[in-house]
Amino acid sequence: VNIEPHVRPATKRHYNITINTLEKTDIGSYQLKRITPTTYQKFINTFGKHHAMWTVKKMNAQIRACVKQAVFNKELPRDFTQNVKLVYNETHSRDAVWLNGTQMKQVLAHCLDYVQTSGRPINHYIIIVALLTGLRLGELLGLTWADLDSKAKTITVSKSWDYVAKKLAPTKTKSSMRTISINDDCLAIFKQLRNYQIHKNGVHADNQIFLNHYHVVPTPAGLNKTVRGVLTECDIDIPDFHFHSLRHTHASYLLYSGVSVLAISCLLYTS
Repeated sequence: VNIEPHVRPATKRHYNITINTLEKTDIGSYQLKRITPTTYQKFINTFGKHHAMWTVKKMNAQIRACVKQAVFNKELPRDFTQNVKLVYNETHSRDAVWLNGTQMKQVLAHCLDYVQTSGRPINHYIIIVALLTGLRLGELLGLTWADLDSKAKTITVSKSWDYVAKKLAPTKTKSSMRTISINDDCLAIFKQLRNYQIHKNGVHADNQIFLNHYHVVPTPAGLNKTVRGVLTECDIDIPDFHFHSLRHTHASYLLYSGVSVLAISCLLYTS
């Protein structure tokens, strides 16, 4: 009643995962009024043994939101999730990782060489632009040619790609809508990509920039596979490196280059 009409499909999917998890455990068969703080803590203890910190936090937050609503509606006398201590498996939790300056230049050079000769260069173009801009994957895949201003050397982030619904959707939050500057190297990449797309997918204002040879945007799984392959070919061994790590790499490189934390926050971490 309170959540479903207002969330994107990806968020709804996470709620359904929580529901399915509860249905498979003992606590899922309890009446709300029978669940005590101890009962809930035992559930978190058991669930957390086999799951990462982010997974436990996400599930707990969704359950807490529902319980608080039940208390507000006077359908439940107390919030049994209050003061719960989260338990999680540290071996399943993924720390932030990134490329150092030398590795970043190595990956960029590799991808730049690849797009010159490959008939299927889109994944590598996305990696290049991710490193040069630090945009989120959904923001990158949501870019259309109308968002690129070659004269002003800017990209406008006004929407995002929803992987679950497979359609353009609003950005993560309203404040995520922003216009960022790009340098000449990044602009040259877009011009090169534009020439490729003229022959493969056409170039129109509402066309997504990163359509592949199947005329669709790549999947997150496919992009993660490409990223890992590039690192292997560059002889770079960083466990748990994934596409979002390119965003961390961009932020790290800006810090290394002397850009202020405030400027980086405004550029990348609008949320």
